[in-house]
Amino acid sequence: MADDIRKSLQEIIADEAPIDLLACYEGTVVQQRADGTFDVKVDDVRFGAGLVGVPYRVGVPGMTCVVPKGARCVVGFENLRRDCPVVRMFEQGTPTKVKIETVTEVEIKSAGKAIVDGATIELGGALALLGVARQTDPVQAGPWAGTITGASLLVKSK
Repeated sequence: MADDIRKSLQEIIADEAPIDLLACYEGTVVQQRADGTFDVKVDDVRFGAGLVGVPYRVGVPGMTCVVPKGARCVVGFENLRRDCPVVRMFEQGTPTKVKIETVTEVEIKSAGKAIVDGATIELGGALALLGVARQTDPVQAGPWAGTITGASLLVKSK
């Protein structure tokens, strides 16, 4: 019964109190859907049970991220329309995966590691100082010498 009363009061408040569409509202990620959108429980009671299927903007073209349930976020409205909510940002440290798609170049500066198309590349220590052999370059590994005849399109050297 208390839940019914609470729900009724939230509906009355939501109907009577206008939403400032220029403001941003804090909330919690309930789930991230397969299409990348979010269900968000907004802290403000005027949003009732929350928002469903909300897209997000990370500010970098081609960038997407996976955010765990319970992550804190900020919701705003595009074109000042109540039916166009959008997650604008997340609390620092909440994404569990970040993906960047580009057709030209990605520069990575890290003392740790990078994962490129599923292959882990260690960046710290001596491995970061190794050169890259290009197709047709002569190479020697111990007593063996030869020429590179096939090369990855993922790694390019200037």
